[in-house]
Amino acid sequence: MRRHIIGGLWNRRERIGVNANFEYLFEGVIRISILSDRAEHVLKEAQRVNNQNLNVQKQLDDFVANSGTSDIEVVQARGEHDLLNHRLNHADLISQQTDFTQIVKDRIGFNRGSIKKIDNTMFEVSLDNGMKNSTYRFTEDLNDDFRKLTKVYVGDLYDFIVSEFDAGESDITGNWNGSSKNGNNWYTQDTSSPSGFTGYVTGEKINFMSMIDNRGGIWEFILNDDPGTSKKISVYSSSAKYNVTQTIADNLPYREHKVTAVFKGDDPNNAPSTGVGTARGWMYTNPSEDAYNTLSGVMEIGSSETKRLLVDGSNKEFAFNAKYNGQEHWLPEHSGVGTVFYDTPLEIYSDGRKIDYLSSEFTHSIFFSELRVTQKCVCRISNTNIANLKITHTFNMDGACAYSAELKAIESFEITDGYPLMMPLANETFDTVISGLHNKKISRYDGSLSYFELEEDKVSSYAGVDKKSLDFIVACKIEAPIKSMRLKDFDGHKPQEQKMLFNEREDFPKLYYHSMFNKSMTIGEVYNWSAQIVAAEIKDGYGIIN
Repeated sequence: MRRHIIGGLWNRRERIGVNANFEYLFEGVIRISILSDRAEHVLKEAQRVNNQNLNVQKQLDDFVANSGTSDIEVVQARGEHDLLNHRLNHADLISQQTDFTQIVKDRIGFNRGSIKKIDNTMFEVSLDNGMKNSTYRFTEDLNDDFRKLTKVYVGDLYDFIVSEFDAGESDITGNWNGSSKNGNNWYTQDTSSPSGFTGYVTGEKINFMSMIDNRGGIWEFILNDDPGTSKKISVYSSSAKYNVTQTIADNLPYREHKVTAVFKGDDPNNAPSTGVGTARGWMYTNPSEDAYNTLSGVMEIGSSETKRLLVDGSNKEFAFNAKYNGQEHWLPEHSGVGTVFYDTPLEIYSDGRKIDYLSSEFTHSIFFSELRVTQKCVCRISNTNIANLKITHTFNMDGACAYSAELKAIESFEITDGYPLMMPLANETFDTVISGLHNKKISRYDGSLSYFELEEDKVSSYAGVDKKSLDFIVACKIEAPIKSMRLKDFDGHKPQEQKMLFNEREDFPKLYYHSMFNKSMTIGEVYNWSAQIVAAEIKDGYGIIN
């Protein structure tokens, strides 16, 4: 850049002033140019030193790699990595992985568990703290005996008085309208006996469900035989409404409470439309439960679903595509072909006490601190038992569904594909999977496949989250990875970087722990695996995980 001196357009004084301004500006340019030259020199020097370092590192790497090819110990030390340094860095990263299941369990605070049979093919296990629940549903396959973990959901929890009863039970008093018993809304008009019922609820909040209309009257509820707890609830309304929930008591000590209900007749503030003295004491019932001869007037634990976290169906605990005698089918049932059948009946132990799945006791919730459900089965293809299978699910107050399993070959067969844990996310709740190294994959719902390559099979925990579901989380973890992911085995594997498969299905995304691929099972060979899944509603669960 050159400086230009202004000529005679102005007088001498003005030219001196203008030239002085330009001299000042030009001096600034010179200073900037000098600084720029110095900065460029520093940058070039830094690049030169860095290139020297990279060159030295490359020479060292090449030297180690070349000299190490003949050194068995060095080769073994590198493992599957080009350099020992790379393996050490990767191992250090893996050692710092996050266990998402522990993060969730540390924040749940459940203090009650319950198991309830829905019907002879389905049961649910719920964990709760009196306000929130996490529920795991198990459903029997259509064409074999295996009961798999299907739906997983969370929600609010409160106890309903559900009046699922038989007329002859001693906990029911008075006379009830016979025709009303044919539907869901029973009623009594008897105030002389009087009509009422008694039930028991464990929890901090007790609700009453009923129909309300312009014929409704008044119920009185008393807790734990204490008249001071009396609460009157009207079932009158100018218009008919169904399944209306009204609170009997809230903020109670968390324990079992006796609740006594007595029908008191007309609502003094709202005379029944049918005339004085004709009010009805409405109560919601569920006649479908009568088939199990359930106790009248019982107050039952009720868990409402707020969010579905894992989808129904989809084998979560395991699935192995087994090939035997020219036939190839999934264990357990996957495409309408039954393959897993009970060798002995289903075993359920609540706090060490065995429960008969078909007994009348199991028609209502059974509460527990620790639950164990065991299935002992045979795996059958081509009318031949090819393996024995045992799987045990356990539950306690940490809120997780944990399981351990064993597959023992009694015939030689091949597992062409298989996994010991799969997490199918409910797409209305989650679209993102995060690994224990905090790498993310967001589903595009286009059916594409991708892998958590850096994690290989050495990161054990993953979580499902989503910005649209800030307070909800589902996490999973493979336990005993040496056995479960077969880390010490060299047969029947896909490449390391393809162990954790993310299937971005159009309907819902799935995460697979891939442990089997063209694996030959010989007679007597045993494969053991264990894992856990935990689902919960936690304040700002998304932020905690991220």
